Amino acid sequence: MKMTMKKIMGLLLLCLTALALHPACPVQAAYTGMLGYQIDLRNLKNGFQEMAVYSPADERGYYEVYVDGIYGRTCKNMKASSSDKKIATVTYSSEHKCFMLTPKKPGTVRLTFSAIRKGKKITCKGVVKVVKFKNPVQKLAINGKNYAKNVKTAYSVLHIKPKETKVKFQYKLQPGWKVESTYGEAAEPRDGLGFYLPVKNNKTYILKKGEMHIWMTLKNSKRGERVSICLSLER
Repeated sequence: MKMTMKKIMGLLLLCLTALALHPACPVQAAYTGMLGYQIDLRNLKNGFQEMAVYSPADERGYYEVYVDGIYGRTCKNMKASSSDKKIATVTYSSEHKCFMLTPKKPGTVRLTFSAIRKGKKITCKGVVKVVKFKNPVQKLAINGKNYAKNVKTAYSVLHIKPKETKVKFQYKLQPGWKVESTYGEAAEPRDGLGFYLPVKNNKTYILKKGEMHIWMTLKNSKRGERVSICLSLER
């Protein structure tokens, strides 16, 4: 019975984490590139003001955008427009059942979303400011090796294969940045449900067979954009 409850609690934690990281919401985070996580964190509402990050190195390059009241199951004729396509484009994706925002260069654009719901037209308008990607970390080290230069997008996943079983995690932020959230996630070899670990600077972890992930969401205190980093430690 105890093992059953343990598995149930593990599954609940896993589901809650998945919802937190991949919510059905808007633009600031979609690179998730959680933009990892700004626009993706909530549904956009009329009059929204959001931020997106542009980086030439971003392979994904777009944000998943969800708009309050405009859903594929309840609406028809979903449309979106950008006031300046040189700064950012936006389209509706029938495959992903949401809008896709693609930053092109720094600047500010006005976005308009519309749809027909129950025979009536509904609209949502707002502003997205696109800023150029800035690396939030000076140091992002595993056992002394600095991977900071590998952080090149608003949602960076770094695959690292340490030779050692014990790994020391260290980081130092660039001026003007702060840690918004962190957590560690490791697989449990016996049941595969995994467990969660606190993330702290200069902390040493024991790597068992499988993977461990260190997640960090960092926010620029002045401009407001977010950058999410995932260190995937693999053995």
